[in-house]
Amino acid sequence: MIVEDMTQRTVPYTSVVKPDDPEQFIHIATTDFEQHVVDRISVFNYTLEDLGIEVSTGPLVDFRLKEHLRQKPGPGTAPLLYPAHFDADGLTWPKSGKKPNAINITPDSEKWLWSNNGHYVVTKRFTAKEERRRIVAAIYDSSLPARKVGFENHLNVFHRQKQGLSKEIALGLAVYLNCTLVDKYFRQFNGHTQVNSADLRTIHYPSLETLAKFGSLAKGKIPLQKDIDYLINQEVSRMGKKSMLDPIQAQQKINEALNLLINFGLPRGQQNERSALTLLAILNLKPDGSWQELEQPLMGITPIMEFCRAFYGKEYAPNTRETFRRQTMHQFVEAGIALYNPDEPDRPVNSPKACYQISPETFAVILTYGTDQWDQTLSSYLEERETLAQLYEMQRKMQMIPVEVEEDYEIALTPGTHSKLIKDIIVEFAPRYAPGSEVIYVGDTGSKIGYLQQSRLLELGVEVDEHGKMPDVVLYYQEKNWLFLIEAVTTHGPVDSKRHRELSTLFAKAIPGLVYVTAFPDRTTMGKYITEISWETEVWVAETPTHIIHFDGNRFLGPYETS
Repeated sequence: MIVEDMTQRTVPYTSVVKPDDPEQFIHIATTDFEQHVVDRISVFNYTLEDLGIEVSTGPLVDFRLKEHLRQKPGPGTAPLLYPAHFDADGLTWPKSGKKPNAINITPDSEKWLWSNNGHYVVTKRFTAKEERRRIVAAIYDSSLPARKVGFENHLNVFHRQKQGLSKEIALGLAVYLNCTLVDKYFRQFNGHTQVNSADLRTIHYPSLETLAKFGSLAKGKIPLQKDIDYLINQEVSRMGKKSMLDPIQAQQKINEALNLLINFGLPRGQQNERSALTLLAILNLKPDGSWQELEQPLMGITPIMEFCRAFYGKEYAPNTRETFRRQTMHQFVEAGIALYNPDEPDRPVNSPKACYQISPETFAVILTYGTDQWDQTLSSYLEERETLAQLYEMQRKMQMIPVEVEEDYEIALTPGTHSKLIKDIIVEFAPRYAPGSEVIYVGDTGSKIGYLQQSRLLELGVEVDEHGKMPDVVLYYQEKNWLFLIEAVTTHGPVDSKRHRELSTLFAKAIPGLVYVTAFPDRTTMGKYITEISWETEVWVAETPTHIIHFDGNRFLGPYETS
C-alpha cells in the first residue's frame, strides 16, 4: 500500500513517555501541530482530584431496573436522563420516543439515584464519527421537580460526592470540555468514538479560580464555539504559552481553505488537508493572517511543503512531492485556480525551477472570502467557468459504455470490464443464440439497475423485489419461449450449484423455460471457475463468441424440467 500523505517527525524519548508521569502513558504527537496542542494545554495542570471533582459513568443501567421504568413522570418518580435528552440547546425533558423519561423511586432503584441538587456536567459516552467534537458537554441544573435524579449508563457525570457543582464552576467546566483545544488533545490518545470516565480523568484541567472565571464570562449559558475557543486562547496566552503556532487558529485556516476548495468545485480527491495547505501556501496565508491580506508568490513543490511545516506544523515526507504535484497542483492548474510557470511558460517540464502561482481571477475572488461580497463574486466566478468536478463528471459520462437494449433506446453502463462483458452478451451472444430476443433486465455496477422492464417480467410470471439477487442479464427468446438468465463473470459469480438454486427459486413462477448461462470475457477467466460451474447450464466466452459450451444434460441449449 502506498501512503500518499505520509508525514514524519523526530522527537526525544522524554516527549513520548514523560519522566514524571506516574502512569507512564505513551504520548505520540505525530506532527509539530499536535505538539503545539500538547504545549498549549500544558498550562492547565490540575487533576480532577486536585479540584475535588469526580467523574463517574452514569450509575443507572436501565435493563436491570426494567420494572421500575416509566415513560411519563408521575407521583413517586425521579427524572431519568439519557444522552438523547441533551442537545445543543441544553436539556429537553420529558422527550417522546422509545426511551423512558422517569423511574419509580423504590428501595431497589434509590441506591442508583443521586441528589437532585446543584449543577451536574454531563458528557456522552459514545459519539458519532461525524461529530465535530469527541467530548460534548452539557449541564443539568437540577431544575426538574424531584428529590432524586437518575443518570443512565451512557452518560459520564461530573459531580461532588453524587451532588452537583456550583453554577459558575459547572459552566466553566463545560466551557473547557467543549473547547477545540481539549478536543484536539483528547483525540491524540483516544482513537475511537467512546469517551470513558477514565479518559476524562487523564485530562488536566484549569484551577477552580479559572473555571469560575470561564463560568462568569460565559454569562449563564454555554457560548458559541468561536467564543469558547477565544476564552481559552486568551487564558493560554495570559499564562505565557505564546507558541509560534496557535493550533486552533491554524486548524481554522485549514478548514476555511478546505471550504474554499469545495466552493470552487474541486473533486473529492482534492477536498483534503494537503490541498487546503497548498492553497494557503500559494497565498502565503499564515494562521494569524487575514483573507483580505493575501500574496501571489511563485512557489515550487518543495517550498510549498516547507511552508506547511514552518507555519502549520505539518512535515510531509520528501517522497510525497509527487503526491503534491500529481494529486493537488495538477488539478489546481486544470481548474484554473493556479498557473504553471507563469514567469516562463516554455520552461522544460523537468526543470528544478518549475513553479506555480494563484491565478489572478481566483485571487480576486478569494479576497472577498468572509465579506458581504463573497456570495456574489463566487457566483459570478463559477458562471464563467466549468468546475473541475463538473468536467471530470462529464469525462466519466463520456467514458460510459453505451448499449442499445431496444430499437432506438440506448443505456449507458458504468465503465469497466464487467460492463464491457454485459455489452458483449447483448451485442454478440443474443443475436447468435437468441435471435430477436428482448432485453428484460440489465444490471450495472454503478447504479445496480441499468435497465428493467418490470411490467414485462410480470407478464412472464416473474415478480422480483430484490434486484440484488437478479442475474446480470435477462433475455426473453419469444420464438422458443425461453428466458435466458445470464451471469457476467469477470472476478466472481458463475452459475454454480448455489447460484443455480437461488435463480431457480427467484424465477420459480416464470412461464417460459429457464436457460442458465455463465459468460466469461476470455478462456483464462473461465479456467479459474471451471470446477465450480453447475451441470445443466451453458458457458459462453466473449473472445470466441461463435462457440458455446454445454455442461451435460440430455439436450444442447434449452431449459430442463424441474425435478
